[in-house]
Amino acid sequence: MRPAAGGALALYLRAANALNGQRGQGLVEYALIIAVVAIMLVGALIGLRLGLIEAYNNIQNGLVNHP
Repeated sequence: MRPAAGGALALYLRAANALNGQRGQGLVEYALIIAVVAIMLVGALIGLRLGLIEAYNNIQNGLVNHP
């Protein structure tokens, strides 16, 4: 049974199967880079959460109170 083409499990399985050569090493490195970037983005969004909420509330209030 094959996993879905775009799933994280499929990416992991392809990376694990490709560990035998240089090509596999590059694939694993790219997967790790993508994982680190995703973690950093989540952290940044969590850090900016209050500022984003305030900005969206200001926009909403401006639209609601507009004559």
